Amino acid sequence: MIVDSSVWINYLAEKSIWQAKRLDRELDQERHVGLTDVIYTEVLQGIKHDHELLIIERKLLDFPIIRLEGLDDFRRAAQIYRTARRKGHTIRNLADCLIAAVCIREQRPLLHNDVDFDRLAECSDLQLVSPD
Repeated sequence: MIVDSSVWINYLAEKSIWQAKRLDRELDQERHVGLTDVIYTEVLQGIKHDHELLIIERKLLDFPIIRLEGLDDFRRAAQIYRTARRKGHTIRNLADCLIAAVCIREQRPLLHNDVDFDRLAECSDLQLVSPD
């Protein structure tokens, strides 16, 4: 599964939301967890203190980071955004469309805590991780 920054941030802050608990369980069971290059950037941009940056960056680099690949991913992200808009959904952040495009390409479900991904899943082949 791909884990969005909305979950990583809560997990690192030890917040007790179901998504962070699920990530903790997946890590305990040594299941395949990854992130995208965009998610990596989002997590790092929110870190306030430089000493925390190095620690968290090292932790994130232990996981596979799946990168955007060529114009097809960008085209897919634009199409997802346009489809959502036609269905009456305003996606607040283009980065979410880029993340969705990678998840769709890799056929990997997304663990998230962001309503925009619910909207994107309604308009595309994006698979989401559901609560247990």
